[in-house]
Amino acid sequence: MTSWWRRVAGVAIVLGGLAGTGPADAGTSSTLSPIAVSFVSAQVGWVLGARSCAATSYCLDLGRTTDGGRHWSAVPPPGPLAAPHGTNPAVSGVPGLALTVASAKTAWLYGATTTSSPGGDVTTAAPLWSTTDGGRHWVAISLRTLGLAGVLTVALRGATVYVVGWTPSGVALVRTAPVAGSRWSPAPVPRLDLPAGGGEPQAGVIVAPGRAWLVVGNDRGVSSGATVTGTGPWRPWSGPCHTVGDSFSIPAALTATRMLATCTMGGFASPLSPSAPRGASLGSQWLYRSNDGGRTFGPVAPIPSRPFSTLVPVPGVPAVPAPGVIIAGGGIGANATPALLRSVDGGRSWRTVLARPVVQADFPGSRVGYAIVLSGTTRVALISRDAGAHWSTLPIRLATSAS
Repeated sequence: MTSWWRRVAGVAIVLGGLAGTGPADAGTSSTLSPIAVSFVSAQVGWVLGARSCAATSYCLDLGRTTDGGRHWSAVPPPGPLAAPHGTNPAVSGVPGLALTVASAKTAWLYGATTTSSPGGDVTTAAPLWSTTDGGRHWVAISLRTLGLAGVLTVALRGATVYVVGWTPSGVALVRTAPVAGSRWSPAPVPRLDLPAGGGEPQAGVIVAPGRAWLVVGNDRGVSSGATVTGTGPWRPWSGPCHTVGDSFSIPAALTATRMLATCTMGGFASPLSPSAPRGASLGSQWLYRSNDGGRTFGPVAPIPSRPFSTLVPVPGVPAVPAPGVIIAGGGIGANATPALLRSVDGGRSWRTVLARPVVQADFPGSRVGYAIVLSGTTRVALISRDAGAHWSTLPIRLATSAS
């Protein structure tokens, strides 16, 4: 087993401590504890979650909504994920499975799974599963066939799906296919090195009309990146924060030329850069903006945070759900509790809108947004219908199937 294969173990943590509704029989309904939500519009979305299905077991389930989360229908998960798994109450963390959705019928599952056994936890890299019929049938795509040891992220660009993964030798690769097809091709990207140390590798694909960007890294910074215009060649891209410490940041693209990003001054272990904005301190977090398609970024204003408290950004943040409104991750209080912050003046001042650790936040359609927050070891889905100003619980109840 290579060192890069062992990296999977850090991504997939046992689903212990997830809230459920207790044992459930076929034909009843249960509340999912959400692992990931993926919406393609304000109305259409899927959820991957866990529920208690026996006294000492949990089950993974999928749900789908076409009315903005008011009603959820059950989606059968891939066969290998349907069986009950043992729980580990001593562990609470983020599971390794992720979900990307293209429509009410098309979705992909990827990542890793961890099961408990008397000899210890066992982590297995999951294949890339895809469905084009709403989950009635799942196709397992072999990672070996794609030349990958694991998948970092799956993203959509028009009618094309991008899979970013890694090889056992520590290089990130990109594979593409038509959203409704199964013929995979290598994307002609420059060499993408994975980080050599630190936390688990991450990748983000940012898409705007006629443009795309890719960034690879972890909590120690950006290790590689690339950008493409139209159908032209991919070219190396350094990311948004390389001039002030190279902290890992997945920007938000407003247009093909305008982008926003959050940068930590000094990154992982760099001194305060001479390029840092006036008044910046080592480890402080700032909102940065680009008006030239990501070639250069400049500071806008600080984001409330404690030094080095938010090195890894919340997926989907920053976001711009309405003109002049920005949602970003930050910190509040003496201990800089992770929170979701909102600005209505382009980032010059901020207000806390969610004072809990945020696992995911995204605005797929205009002013409607979705988030997953932690409440102790429980994961809760939330919805905002006013561009992130107010949030309310989004119950996810769906019929359970026989185990």
